[in-house]
Amino acid sequence: MKKIYLMLAILFSNCLVFGQLWAEADKAMSGYIIEGTILEDYSGKVYLVREEAWKGKQVVIDSCEVVDGKYEFKGDRVETVMVHFIKSQDGQLLPLFLENGRIKATCKASNFYWGTVTGTATNDLRDFYKYQVRYIQDSVTKAAVLDWNLYGRKDMETESKEYDRRTKLIAQRNLDVQRGMVTKYSDQVFAPFLIYTEMIGDMNLEDIKALRANLSPSLNEHPYTKALDEFIEAQSFKEGVQAYDFTLPTIDGTQISLKDYAGKYVFLDFWASWCGPCRREIPYVAQLYKKYKKEVEVIGISVDRDEEKWKAAVKENKMNWVQCCDLKEWNSIVCKKYNVQAIPRTVLIDPQGKVVAIDLRGAGLVEEVAKYIKKK
Repeated sequence: MKKIYLMLAILFSNCLVFGQLWAEADKAMSGYIIEGTILEDYSGKVYLVREEAWKGKQVVIDSCEVVDGKYEFKGDRVETVMVHFIKSQDGQLLPLFLENGRIKATCKASNFYWGTVTGTATNDLRDFYKYQVRYIQDSVTKAAVLDWNLYGRKDMETESKEYDRRTKLIAQRNLDVQRGMVTKYSDQVFAPFLIYTEMIGDMNLEDIKALRANLSPSLNEHPYTKALDEFIEAQSFKEGVQAYDFTLPTIDGTQISLKDYAGKYVFLDFWASWCGPCRREIPYVAQLYKKYKKEVEVIGISVDRDEEKWKAAVKENKMNWVQCCDLKEWNSIVCKKYNVQAIPRTVLIDPQGKVVAIDLRGAGLVEEVAKYIKKK
């Protein structure tokens, strides 16, 4: 027991030291320094990259030559801490939080992604999280190997069940670690980042809302918190809710809003030029437009980024109904508000602006929409 207390005391004192170091570094430095080390042979440049939005277009903001496995980036004070990347010549990415202070990044030339980034508060939090996740994975795997060595492997059915049990155990322990970190570090950028990037797929909406409510108000305007809020709002999107009003540019350059069509049924068709299943739906949407264009306003909303490909697809497929696209792909606010996570996706809105049906499509599209029109 004394040993445990001693270890805890050492850990606590180390945390205090690290905290003081971060605070002192932040005061002493008006910006950031990234001190990079690449193990194994590497020649050429590395690039400091940011994303315009989460998983959006990547933009190079700086570059430098790697000399004897070393490189360094320097920059002005960072006001909003967010994930950036060190990008290799061959496109590999090492994620890091760009923040004020001295950041130390180490990776192998053959594997940037699994590198280590430490030296500042948020990067050390992420490194601590990765350490815990590795421990969970390694300990469960080691226990399985130990059992095999002691008792041998079982029959296929038993081993399959054991594999499922271990997988669930790892997932649950990971979630426990994630909950613990989000609760303890609720005032740190890493908290909304962790919820949004790793937890929302493994939790129900009410639990996500509870974690969001626990975040410090100081993080309310951070992009990761806003993305989390958008996700929560999107998950609440369902039949019966009032449709989100939007304004989008059309293919001829004019702007339209959903409110422009108040008093009519509106059929939103989310698609893209590169989406094969979307293209297969076009003839059915065309039938709907041809038969009910007086009763139903059909609006195509593309999640394309390439304007030329979008316009070419509209022309090629003779999509003569209203066509819109803001060229932001999945980061379009309309996609987020209508919870568009895959395409094709359709939404039918009644004359009062209420969502009455979602994902009507296929050969029976015209008949299904007709049922709602006749209810009017």
